[in-house]
Amino acid sequence: MEGVVAAAGFSGHGFKMASALGAIAADLVLDGTTATDVSFMNPARFLGPDTRLTSLALS
Repeated sequence: MEGVVAAAGFSGHGFKMASALGAIAADLVLDGTTATDVSFMNPARFLGPDTRLTSLALS
């Protein structure tokens, strides 16, 4: 839906970081960037160094 942003993926300890994620999500939605380093959440971190992520399509 246009205009809807969802942030998910919290584990048992994730609830304590929800306010920080809310601030980061607001930065990303409003400014397109954030001063907070969020690179550790990049899903491509699970890929090999020579692998390019070209699609997140579900089969």
